Amino acid sequence: MIEIDATHTPYEVSDLDAGCLLAVISEGRHSALVLGRQQLRLAHQWCVVNPVVDGGSAASWCDDAAFASLDLDDFLGGEGTPAVAAFAA
Repeated sequence: MIEIDATHTPYEVSDLDAGCLLAVISEGRHSALVLGRQQLRLAHQWCVVNPVVDGGSAASWCDDAAFASLDLDDFLGGEGTPAVAAFAA
């Protein structure tokens, strides 16, 4: 199976020794962490640019009265996070 590394160089997976395999796995894990951090920053900015305006409502986990008895946080994100306008999420 052919893969592409971070420098866009193709390599054959079956040709890798143990050390190279660990390096590729570590590189992939690092890339996943960087991508996850970027997604969190972008999601936060989405909340910032879609605030709850006067008279508006914040996005919540559920507006259905059937679920009112469940012990859920009222709003997405929970305490300490910016409220995002309903339907923006």
